[in-house]
Amino acid sequence: ERLEKVDDSAARDLVDKLLQREPSARLSVKDALEHVFFRTGRDGGHVEPQKEVLEELQRIKEEQRKQTETLQRIETNVDIIKELSVENKAEVLRTREVLLKGYFEASEVVTPTTFVVVLK
Repeated sequence: ERLEKVDDSAARDLVDKLLQREPSARLSVKDALEHVFFRTGRDGGHVEPQKEVLEELQRIKEEQRKQTETLQRIETNVDIIKELSVENKAEVLRTREVLLKGYFEASEVVTPTTFVVVLK
């Protein structure tokens, strides 16, 4: 209802589209800059959006793409590290068993009388 107080219909339409509750329904920055409000001069004539603004938007978009790629690589590496950690834990447990078995065989102990504490 506050928008009804705005006389300029293009401005009212732009603000309405930018203030949508659902993010997916809102205008993107690029779409907002291409809105009729920014393409109409004070005299009512057609104007082009500023070249610098569009170039900056393109630069930001490229930077976001690079950051997304980097995050995907990091996520892949984290998954690989997690898999290696699980494999290493299993290998350490197997090694411990083999060492204990070797210790008992070398000392000719049939029944373990001593405990070996392995700290992680």
